[in-house]
Amino acid sequence: MSAEPPQAAVPGCKSATQRALMLAALAAGESRIAGPGEGADCRELRDALAALGAGVRLESGNPEGLETWCVDGLAGLPSPQDVLLDCGEGASTLRFLLALAAAADGETRLRAADGLRARPHAQLLEVLRTQGAAIEATADGWRVRGRGFRARETAVPVDVSSQPLSGLLMASGAAAQRWTFGGSPVSPGYLALTIAMQRVVRGADSVEVNPGAIAVAPGFGRARDLVVPGDASSVLALAVAVIVAGRPLALSRRWSDRHPDAEALFALRQAGLLGCDDGDDGGVVLRPGPRGTPGGGGEPTGGDADPDPALEFDLADAPDAGPVLGALGLAIAGGVLLHGVARLRAKESDRVAGIRRLAEAAGAHSEERGGALRVHAVARRPAGERRYDPAGDHRLAMAGGIAALRDDGLRVEHPDCVAKSFPAFWDRLALLT
Repeated sequence: MSAEPPQAAVPGCKSATQRALMLAALAAGESRIAGPGEGADCRELRDALAALGAGVRLESGNPEGLETWCVDGLAGLPSPQDVLLDCGEGASTLRFLLALAAAADGETRLRAADGLRARPHAQLLEVLRTQGAAIEATADGWRVRGRGFRARETAVPVDVSSQPLSGLLMASGAAAQRWTFGGSPVSPGYLALTIAMQRVVRGADSVEVNPGAIAVAPGFGRARDLVVPGDASSVLALAVAVIVAGRPLALSRRWSDRHPDAEALFALRQAGLLGCDDGDDGGVVLRPGPRGTPGGGGEPTGGDADPDPALEFDLADAPDAGPVLGALGLAIAGGVLLHGVARLRAKESDRVAGIRRLAEAAGAHSEERGGALRVHAVARRPAGERRYDPAGDHRLAMAGGIAALRDDGLRVEHPDCVAKSFPAFWDRLALLT
């Protein structure tokens, strides 16, 4: 009889947690958010909303064994008086709070890390200014004097990120509001998650979606009990680690199929690289699929001219999946071909460059061509110890850790940066060694 696979707790979905926090903070009454995300992004948004006046406390003795945050909502928009909010490195945290600060009647200061301030925010700031907000840059962020959203139709660019539109939808509610956009939003799965959760908290008729426009009805809803699913991004990292290590892992809970990274999990199953079985108490057991990996975690194979076709992924709607899928390419025959990598350059770091640095450190070849990145399997593992710098990027650090499962000489620098989204990542990864 084979031994039972090790058990790994899965953090709550970061995207769902942040949307639940925003909506609960503006609703009337006390909402319960069970199983929230444990990363810095979620904690910083929680603390910022508390600074704006929403009551937040930790519920003890949850019968399901999940941590639960109780949020006593404001029953409307806050009225900040020179309140300082620390956004850390969280792009969604900053963009959601910028929208909320502009919708409120008051003055808010937002502080952000250097790398976050350098990311693209100009389009959102311009939209907020058209709504009457006075916004000025400071040494460490922005000062926003909000005057409430004007009840009129407003165009929102969605070609860089869907986060600004999500933030505007959740900050709306003081009056009827209509947000328009041209073309298809990038990462539509995240926008769909916002709309679905807004309908839960504020009612099914609170958001009307039409081609190129979303209308928000007045009102902020009432308290709800919300259960956060497992984080699909974290599960994807663990799934790739299972494939690379060639060992099973039992997960404590399921993930949401609404999350964009769930598509990559489905693709791994379709490719025969990953198996999923029902586990105990609603969990899931991840197993290496029948296709397996070359050498089963032993000697590297492949080369610059792989005889096998690459496994292809489109990252246009799920750019966060890129780094760990790049690590997968180092281990499977044919490697991977990642399409739509342009958006990876404007994340916490230039993730295209980071994936290529990882390939080089592991002894593999990679090339970028026509908006796609090809990562070949490791051809010849370099001798000795090699250090991989993820440039403070949590997704790249996880990719480096996965690659190190097959390469004892690879060392990931600054491993603590995974705390942004998955603080327990290294403990979970150790279960596969």
